[in-house]
Amino acid sequence: MEGCDAGMRKKQGFTIVEILAVVVILGLLGMIGTITVTNIIRRAHLAYYQSQENMILLAGKEYYSDYRSKLPKEIGPVETVTL
Repeated sequence: MEGCDAGMRKKQGFTIVEILAVVVILGLLGMIGTITVTNIIRRAHLAYYQSQENMILLAGKEYYSDYRSKLPKEIGPVETVTL
């Protein structure tokens, strides 16, 4: 009976190859996820700062149109702000 039992053993655990395959797959998925999230965050930051720049330019244009009559008529030293 023991000889018969040896050929029909129950599998009780995972092999090293199976565990290694799972670790490699999880590593690849984690790496892809990290790269994707990093790119999403970078694009969100870029879009945020571009919208802030546009809001500042719009505020300057509105200020100029609202207070045009109160601005100096003479041209003197020029001060500029660049973005």
